[in-house]
Amino acid sequence: MAAVEEALIKKLEDLGEKRARGKKLHEWTKKEAAEVLCHLFSLYDSSWAWDVRSQSDGKNGKTIARYLRLMDIGYLLKQPSDLDPAKHKLGRIMGAVLEKLESRLGASLYQKQRQAVKHRRLQELQQRKQHNSASSECEMDKENSPARQVCSL
Repeated sequence: MAAVEEALIKKLEDLGEKRARGKKLHEWTKKEAAEVLCHLFSLYDSSWAWDVRSQSDGKNGKTIARYLRLMDIGYLLKQPSDLDPAKHKLGRIMGAVLEKLESRLGASLYQKQRQAVKHRRLQELQQRKQHNSASSECEMDKENSPARQVCSL
């Protein structure tokens, strides 16, 4: 069982799931599990994304159940309590969703996600560099002419 869970966690990490790093499935909260499933559903169909944090666990459970039925794997979720990470059904549900994703998007799924994550990180780094350079220019201008402020951050 541990090897299967490790393989599942590895696949989630390959898809850019930060919540999967260093945690076993039974250590997750219900919100974390719902967020990961939401991310997987949004990869399957971009219109299937929703704000997990703003909804109750019950509403999240209903949304997850609906999308599982649309993926033809709704039989895996018999009760809302099956989404509880302390139970062992969550791993099976996530594994089935990943299998559906792989069959729909092919082997390039992980490669595309790695590229998207790298692209996002590069953009964040560039934004930080621009922000840092703008703030350092502002500091230099303030030092050169303290009576005149060139920029306001």
